[in-house]
Amino acid sequence: MSPEELLETVRAELPHALLARGEVVVVVPREELPPTLERLRSRPDTAFDLLAQVTATDWPGREPRFWLSYDLYSTTHRHRLRVKVGLPEEDPRVPSVVGLYPTADWHERETYDLFGIVFEGH
Repeated sequence: MSPEELLETVRAELPHALLARGEVVVVVPREELPPTLERLRSRPDTAFDLLAQVTATDWPGREPRFWLSYDLYSTTHRHRLRVKVGLPEEDPRVPSVVGLYPTADWHERETYDLFGIVFEGH
């Protein structure tokens, strides 16, 4: 499936998905992160069964200050997708996704150590 085809597939449930630099990107509010990742993992046409990485960027002086990036991969379909979450400086917390993707364990720990972002439930 090409990135353009994946974009159309994902837009059925996530209409704000976009194509950026040849990658499909979805921006969601923090409270929507776990259910969004669960849907993307469980849908047969997307089947994002691997969380390749979680990382963050820090933009001092901007709002939101922090941007989390969750890079997903489907071993079945061999396509990729990035889910992004913006977090304000005064409240840098987000639900943990370790229950959905055990590989998030060390990624969340490292992101906490580097940026101070709290992963609730971890």
